[in-house]
Amino acid sequence: MPSEGTVTGALQVPPSGQPVLFLADRPVTGGYPVIAVVVTADVGRAAQARPGQRLRFRPIPAPDLRKASS
Repeated sequence: MPSEGTVTGALQVPPSGQPVLFLADRPVTGGYPVIAVVVTADVGRAAQARPGQRLRFRPIPAPDLRKASS
């Protein structure tokens, strides 16, 4: 898979299968599938998670994205 730029909140899955959530210290490029992106309004909450803490993600329907990102 070619490398691409990563955005704050990108959720990638490397070969280990353990998801990685990229926050402020994210790399410039990645090479693994991005399966989701945390909306801007929730990035701060995700940043407070402890290492190894389980997180649950829920999809946001496309029409609701603008509202969820503010």
